[in-house]
Amino acid sequence: MRRFLAILTLFLSLLPYLGALDLSGALHVDTYSGSPAVGFSFLAQENIAKGIAIRAQAEYLTAKAYDIQTLVLGKISRFTIGGGFALNIENKPDLSVAPGVSLLMGMQVTSRMGLELSSTFSLLSDNLSKLFGFKANAKIMYNNDNANAFLKYTIRGAEARGFIHRFYAETEAFEKGIPLALLLGTGLDLFMTDQRELDVNVMGGFSIHTGKYGKYFAKAKVGVLSQRENSSLPYDISVGASFSL
Repeated sequence: MRRFLAILTLFLSLLPYLGALDLSGALHVDTYSGSPAVGFSFLAQENIAKGIAIRAQAEYLTAKAYDIQTLVLGKISRFTIGGGFALNIENKPDLSVAPGVSLLMGMQVTSRMGLELSSTFSLLSDNLSKLFGFKANAKIMYNNDNANAFLKYTIRGAEARGFIHRFYAETEAFEKGIPLALLLGTGLDLFMTDQRELDVNVMGGFSIHTGKYGKYFAKAKVGVLSQRENSSLPYDISVGASFSL
């Protein structure tokens, strides 16, 4: 665990704290490994020049697995493009760490709708000429006066281990002038390994908006259907906050 924290600290230290900073983080407790496990997620983004930003993020993938990325983003009109370094971390006894690269492209389609495409290629740590794994995301975001919503598709895996196709939708519904919002979501995981297996989950929670003092949230994701053998229905509880500093 100490080695993991050292790697994470190194990546986050690449983010310069020179001005206004968008910061968010969450603490997670899940049972995807068969017993309760604790993890965290983190995202920080700062504009360092006109049209240029740096983003550092640690995405918690459940069961103490992480994707960590440091990206340089450039914005031109409605388009955002970026790239940077990545680490894929699996919290095994020998701490499996795979370095890689990440690419991102975004577009503000309309004033309310945005599109983001991203991919990460991770390499074998002892042979950087060979591919360890691959991950790609497609995300559609839509905001109006009473809701913030997104739909996300992710494919993740490698030829030797098989692939996971993940579909997830989430909505934050609120009323103008009321600081409390409801969070609702649902997801589907399709495992393309030796056998085709399916997991379905639902999510519920709430968020509190306090203006300049930040946004706070709590949510729980619970499995409602699993076709995998010897698999119980897991849960993931997370609490967190986001700020603009």
